Amino acid sequence: MHSPVGVHYNSDEDMMPHLENGELWTNNVDYLDTYKSMEQLVDLGLVRSLGLSNFNLDQLQRLLLSCRIKPAALQIECHPELVQIPLMELCKLHNITVVAYSPLGRPTTGRPLPEFYKDTKVVEMAKKYQKTPAQVVLRYLIDLGTVPIPKAAQKGHLKENLDVFDFKLTTEELLHFESFNRGQRIWKFEKAKHHQYYPY
Repeated sequence: MHSPVGVHYNSDEDMMPHLENGELWTNNVDYLDTYKSMEQLVDLGLVRSLGLSNFNLDQLQRLLLSCRIKPAALQIECHPELVQIPLMELCKLHNITVVAYSPLGRPTTGRPLPEFYKDTKVVEMAKKYQKTPAQVVLRYLIDLGTVPIPKAAQKGHLKENLDVFDFKLTTEELLHFESFNRGQRIWKFEKAKHHQYYPY
């Protein structure tokens, strides 16, 4: 389930229909009802496991209290400037894999590089492990227990993103990254901010 916010079905070509005022054309379907329908897909053998995306802590807790089949994964925005520790701890408690989207903290080339890329200690870590700062960031997220899914269009970046399994950050290095966690969200999904289940 991409979001706890229900959206009107318009067509397969327009999965995110908008109103004339630019807001997302939402509906009032409770995400618990949607999830119950998804559980039926497991019962029918049409899917093996279920996943969520963009749920907050309260929404996930509410779902866990009512579901028969626990979600296997929760996909959330996660990078050094946004590490949602209580939500991640709840996932760990229930054996839910946290999938980190936008893990490098920069979804478009038009956005300036976040400060952690130029941070002296992060640059030192990159030199120490003979990696790039981006690889150090991915390793940090892996060491936190997430599965980062970075976007990459160039073959070199694809290869670089996979070359992060031959080193581990020390406890001190992991603690240093905590200083960047300011709750800085990139994806605010503001076109649905009026909705009762808006997660942010």
